[in-house]
Amino acid sequence: MPHRSCDACIGIEGGAWPTLRALQWLLQSLRMFRHAPLRFYLLPWLPIALEAAIQTVPVIGVVLTKLLVPLCSAWVLWMGDHKLRTGRYRSVFAG
Repeated sequence: MPHRSCDACIGIEGGAWPTLRALQWLLQSLRMFRHAPLRFYLLPWLPIALEAAIQTVPVIGVVLTKLLVPLCSAWVLWMGDHKLRTGRYRSVFAG
């Protein structure tokens, strides 16, 4: 059963998104972009660049991309989630 706490809802088949929540989500993403625009822009391109680089390896490159690109994509999503929850990107080298 969809959540109906907001009167103004955007109708979506099988449920509804409160308009206010959708607006909050957009504003939150704009705040992330303002805080670190280059990182916010480059992170989604990382899996694509990784795939292009690995596929240049003869024979095994295609197989490696099927394994490594999903992991890289999950890492990018994790970084975005961590930024939303804590307010900062987690450094790969942090202990």
